[in-house]
Amino acid sequence: MRLDHVYVSLKVLSSLQEGQKLSTKNGLLSIDRKTSPFMRWLNGDNRVTTLMYVTNVVNEGIVSDCRQELLESIPGIESLKVTYAEDSSIVAGIDVLLKKILLKTTSMKSRAD
Repeated sequence: MRLDHVYVSLKVLSSLQEGQKLSTKNGLLSIDRKTSPFMRWLNGDNRVTTLMYVTNVVNEGIVSDCRQELLESIPGIESLKVTYAEDSSIVAGIDVLLKKILLKTTSMKSRAD
């Protein structure tokens, strides 16, 4: 994944609000403005795909030392957790991802000091 895609995706995540869903169309993360479940299905957007894509973005952000952008993405990722609150496996995956961000950004800060 290109570094500029990582930055853009982390920025999109930082602006995500509760109840909004994400789209991974065209290899870029964006907030899905469509409300039709059929259109989401047609585009291949679903919660599992979203979590996998967000995980990849976060992993790339960690590798690329995007500490500030990762920290700014936390509220949006927490909003995603609320959006999918009824799906315990997705919530668990998001919890693991949030913990990973916090652990890695803390270690990034330690290295920078």
